[in-house]
Amino acid sequence: MMKQVVGGAFAGIFNPQLEEDIIDSLISESKVTPDPGLGYAVREKLLDSSIERLVSKIEDYIGSRVKIYLKSIADRLIDRSVELRWNFRTNNCQNFCDNLINRDLFGPLLPSSTPREGNDQSINELPPYILSFVCRPGSYTKGSVLSKYDVPNGLTEEYLLKFRYGRHEESDIIDMLQEYWYDWGAFGGPIYPYQDLFPWDCTEAYNRYPTKCGSCNISKHVLAFPFDSFSIIALHLSKSRYLYPPPPPTSASTSPTVTSPSSTIMSDISWFRNRLTLLLANSALLSAAAAMYSSNTFRNATIWLHAQPDPKLDRLKLGGIHRAQPFSHHFEKGAYHHYFIADWAHLRPEQQIAAYEVLRDGRMRQADVGEGKSSDDGGGGCEAVFMCDGMDVGCAGGCGAQCGGGCGSGNCASGGDGGGDVGCGGGG
Repeated sequence: MMKQVVGGAFAGIFNPQLEEDIIDSLISESKVTPDPGLGYAVREKLLDSSIERLVSKIEDYIGSRVKIYLKSIADRLIDRSVELRWNFRTNNCQNFCDNLINRDLFGPLLPSSTPREGNDQSINELPPYILSFVCRPGSYTKGSVLSKYDVPNGLTEEYLLKFRYGRHEESDIIDMLQEYWYDWGAFGGPIYPYQDLFPWDCTEAYNRYPTKCGSCNISKHVLAFPFDSFSIIALHLSKSRYLYPPPPPTSASTSPTVTSPSSTIMSDISWFRNRLTLLLANSALLSAAAAMYSSNTFRNATIWLHAQPDPKLDRLKLGGIHRAQPFSHHFEKGAYHHYFIADWAHLRPEQQIAAYEVLRDGRMRQADVGEGKSSDDGGGGCEAVFMCDGMDVGCAGGCGAQCGGGCGSGNCASGGDGGGDVGCGGGG
């Protein structure tokens, strides 16, 4: 599930007063409780009246943009040049969805129209979106990163690259990213806040940003990977509570193999926190998108991305930070896979985290991507060393035993990001 177009509803820029009115109406209508003594038909009529009042206001707010979306998709469906028949090689499900998107309409990162102050802007003058991640065909490529100012592949982008080049994951991207913490890293679960819903370490490599994951807030965590965060929120909101892992067994359980039915699903409090965190994250992302859309300077500075002729550069929309998270690229990409468990797996939990943070913080302190011998996606070669316990030990991915690495004499260009042909392999 990819969030390719951000519509901007309830972002506080189109018609803030109407947005507030709709929210107040939702609250007031939810408090309407028909008298159970009334007949079924009467109660149904009262509920239908509430729905009609709400739908009328929502239609006034987003009706024109919904019509634009539907007309755009319908025009593509009846266009004879658009291939509709499914084909495993030439027209898979993702290509089909890409074909339904009108790139003339949704191609630019930001729409061209300028927002007006206040609530006097006509509904028909509103842009159909405020931020677009839509890319042209040919944009899904492995990005070459030679410095910290280049854009590495994002999380969803890497996940889709495997699909496009013949490796199909059986798990969705959320489960795939969580495997790092649960399975390979052997931490038993996330080690920092927000990683249960957004399973990555938002610490940025190469001295770009000082705040580490664990000390971050929800805004910093999700804005490290905007495209991935929007997409993962959309995927989370389509999942029911029954599709999340059950809570860990309590010490009061008499048998580890027997659990009560109530312990196999999330509690009401956990479910509420799950949904509320997603809404807070979405609010942070929408606020950032609204700020970019409202800035004429920013809008003018991004026009070139849509106007330039090379579709491969479209993928700049899909990237994120340079990850300081060790082995976070190589483990996912399928190059020289040795699915061994992390070297720190046998340690106590606090020692596991300490060993992990040595590698992560080393990448964070590096000045730039390795010079002379750089990885394809920003891992840095072994020439770019960092200090670990007073010793030069090579790549932040762990080329020396002092840092818990132990890659031996293999090519360590993939020490943290997996650009080389041979490397640490998911911790192997």
